[in-house]
Parts: sequence; C-alpha cells; structure tokens
Amino acid sequence: MSSSRPGIPPGNIHHRTQPSINNSPWAAVAAQVSTGGRGGGPNNHSRPCRFFMNGHCRNGTRCNFSHTITEAQESTENRSTNFPGISNDQFLKVQTNLTPGQTFNSLRDYVEDTFEFQTPDQVYRFLSILCNANSQNSFWTAKDGQLHLHQLVNGNGILRLADAIHYPQRTNRFCSFQRGYVPIFTYMASDWVVKSTLHSDVNALYGLVHSNFQTIRNNTEINMRKLMAARNFGDRSQPLSGKQIFKVIFVTLFEYLTRFKDAPIANPGVREFAEQIAVWFDEWLLGLVSSPSFQDECATYGKEEREFIIENLRRDKDRVLRLVKRGQTIAVNTGAQMSYSLLNDAAPGLVAALERNYEFDGPGEFCETGPRHDNDHVEIELIRVPPTRDELLCGTEPYLPANFFEAPHFYDPRSIERLLDIQFRLLREELTSPVRLAVQLVIEDLKKSPVRLAVQLVIEDLKKSESESTNLAKIIIARGGRYAAPATARESIIFSVFTGITFQPLQLNNRGISVGIGFDTPPGRARRDTPEERGEYWEQVSKKRLMQDGLVALIWKDHTGK
Repeated sequence: MSSSRPGIPPGNIHHRTQPSINNSPWAAVAAQVSTGGRGGGPNNHSRPCRFFMNGHCRNGTRCNFSHTITEAQESTENRSTNFPGISNDQFLKVQTNLTPGQTFNSLRDYVEDTFEFQTPDQVYRFLSILCNANSQNSFWTAKDGQLHLHQLVNGNGILRLADAIHYPQRTNRFCSFQRGYVPIFTYMASDWVVKSTLHSDVNALYGLVHSNFQTIRNNTEINMRKLMAARNFGDRSQPLSGKQIFKVIFVTLFEYLTRFKDAPIANPGVREFAEQIAVWFDEWLLGLVSSPSFQDECATYGKEEREFIIENLRRDKDRVLRLVKRGQTIAVNTGAQMSYSLLNDAAPGLVAALERNYEFDGPGEFCETGPRHDNDHVEIELIRVPPTRDELLCGTEPYLPANFFEAPHFYDPRSIERLLDIQFRLLREELTSPVRLAVQLVIEDLKKSPVRLAVQLVIEDLKKSESESTNLAKIIIARGGRYAAPATARESIIFSVFTGITFQPLQLNNRGISVGIGFDTPPGRARRDTPEERGEYWEQVSKKRLMQDGLVALIWKDHTGK
C-alpha cells in the first residue's frame, strides 16, 4: 500500500496528498477507503460513493457516502458535442468507466515482476485498462493522466507494453488486431501523452516504437491487408471505424518521427510503412462512397460531417508524409523549377543571373566541376559545421543560396526543406567565413614568406649526401649559426639555425599553457664567459630573431632519413 494515494477520485482532491515521484510504480491504493470519521477525519458524507460512481448503489438514500456528481463529471457532461477535430481523444473509442484508483488496482497484477501474458484475453484486458487514462474519462484529471504516464514508464508497465507488442509473434493463438494492437496506438496517440510536458517519459514510451518498429510494422501490415480485403475494420466483439484506426496510426507515426530524428536511418522501412498506410487510407476513402461501400460508421454520416472528419485525417496523413520524405534529397530540374510565376516585385535580371550561376556553381555534385572539397554536399545533414582542412584551404567560393522565393534552388520553393537548407548554409557561412578567410590569408603570406624560403634551402641541403660540404652541415658541426643563401639562389636571405632541439614538459601558469624548448648555444657572444656579454646577446636576439609571436620552423630527419 502506498501513502501517495494516487487513485482518489477527482471529487476528493482536497483529501489527496501530492504523489511522490520516488514511490514504487503502479502502487495500488483503494480509491474510496473510509476513515470512519474517527480522530478528526473527514465525514463520510463528504466522500463520494464508489458504487454510485460506477453506476449503481443498492443503499440508495441510506448510503453514508455522497451521491453528488463531482465538478470534474459536471464539466465533462456539459461539454460540447463529442465531435472530432478538437482533440485526438475525441476520435477514439475506449473504455472510460474506471477511476484512477480502480485503474491502478486493476493493473497491479500485470506489473508484477514475474507476470507473463498467457492468453490473448490478458493482453486485451491490460490494454483496455491502460486506455482508461483518457481525457474523455470523466473520472480522470490531467494530473492523474500525467501520473499514470510517469508510473507506466518508470515501472514494469512499459515492460508489459513491450510484451503486448511481441505477443502475436510468441503465440499460436488467434490475436485480435483491433483489441490487441489498436489500443497500443490509441494510448500513444492520446492527448495526455502527445501533449505531456514529461518529455523524457514520452520519449521513453515512443522508444518502444523505435526499438520494436519492425515487429509493429509486420503485425500492422499483415492485419491491415486482411481488414482492407474484408472491407470492414470491426471486430466480432466490438465495431471499429477506419477514422479511429488511421487517426491513431498517423498520430503515432508523426510523434515518433518528430521525437526520433534518426528514425528513417535506424528503421529505413518507416517511409514505406507510412506510405502504405497512406495508400490504404485513400482506398478507405474511396470505399466509403463506392458500391458496395466499406462497412464503416463513417459511411452513415452526412456529407458535411464525413468531409470534416476526412479533412482532419488527411492533414495527419500529409504531415507524416512530409516527414518521411524530408530525408530524401530530390534534385529538381533547374529548367522546370522556374515554372512558377515570378512575383510582381521580383527583378527578372537578378533571377536570370542567379539561374546562370546556379547551373555552374551549385552545391556538391550540382557544381559543374564537382564538389569543391570534402565538406561540400547537397544534403545539409552531411555537412560538418566546423570546417575541414580541405575546406579551409579551398580557394573556391562556397555555394550560398539566395534568400528569396524566386531564386533557383534544388528543393521545391514551398518546401520546409528549402527553408532549412538556405538558413543552415547562410548561418554557417556567417560563423565560419572569418576563420576560413584568415587561414587562406596566412597561407598566401607563407608562400611569400622568408620562412618558406629558409625551409626550402635547409631541405635542399638535407637531401644532399653527407660527403658533400653544405652550409647546413657546417652549421650543425658548429652547433648553430647563421645560414646565408648561396649566390645562385633566386632571393637573398639570411636566417638563424639552432641545433640540438629538445622539448621540456608542459607548464600551466597564470599566462596559460606553455612548452619549453632547449637548443645548443650558438657560437659567438652567446658562449662568452661573462654573464653580461651572454645576457646582452640574448636581449639582442629576442628583438630581432626569436621575437615574441615570431614564426619558426622545426625540421628533423626520421628513422628512414626523410
């Protein structure tokens, strides 16, 4: 028994204590336990009668408990007509006769550590109880629904839900799709789940779809083919309409694709599955008006009511298809793309110039000469935000799309993909262009720098045989000195060479991280006996040769002689 009392009906909210997140999940609580009026407890007449709330109390007026309808019930009963379009739950047909306390108590056996589904009826019962957490249930409040979700995800409830997903594959018995699978979609598509602020819990719940997608897809497609062939979604025990099935599947797919951005990569079949459901939806629409018509509740509706429902479902279908197609890069023919009319304020000359540039300088493979570097791609998902080495050294200007409607682009002008592509490329260019331009300027200066010429002279001497007398060999023997370019060199240059380089450990001080470098004392005044002369030499060197922020080159031979 839990002291958090999560199952007390909404009418007694003034007697409820705040549920603790640390309580054991699915703690069972009797919803209407009488205090007997002792010890200053509340009077029984202020507590609702559980039998009256369930429809009948045999004690009638002699009952010691209240037979008044709570505010939550009144607000539900006075609600506007239950017409689809306002919320997901108004499309659903679920059992809504259990209070939160009764729901938690009923689920207690299912969430035991040792419980396993033995029969399909156990699965049906578990899912039916689960779906009582619905905004159409007058006994529940939004707070109860959030607690229900939290305890489901953080306890064994989510394990039972995973077992229910796999149960049709683990048994040889007949399992009703309408009673054993549609309720799973129904709960995931319910308002208290998709509109919940407990994002981590909702993501954990939809993680079941992510990790068990292939199982869900197989079971759904097998049964949907049978139902479409029978032209009837109903079950022997309960009627079911296509509006309910397509609604919960479309909403579940949309939430899954929205919450798991890598869904099309981790589960490549999600696009085909969504497109197949959309095809069946269109067939169902035709079946409602064809002869013989689909045996469906919607076929009995008036024209306006049916069109309203269909429009709501069609919007759900379209947004799912937009998501699954977003991962595809579709190259639009640049000639055909300009088929839409230009706006009145568009400059035809500017648009024509942009079209010409786009034909030669598109992104990645759309560029006439091919990708500019290893980070030049058509799909922005493949572009690294930090520039690569090849990109920094590339002298070709990057592809930057024009940011107005009539400008040429490889995505449809009205698509969200085009907007994202333009914004990403422009914002990234604003971020990386200063670094790229700075690196390119430094590279250009290095090509003209005396340091580069000095390195080339040293490397040429290193390539010569040891028997040959070179300027570098003389300096190495002397353990340092000044290197003067030979008279045959294209440019006259003199630089200092320091030998015997050694590295000291890294040091961290108030000036940052530094590394010490040791080398041979060069010949001349640096080797004098008096400290004054040596100090004077190094002061002079620090001003002209080893200057602060000066550029030096480190050259060595490896074990292969290179």
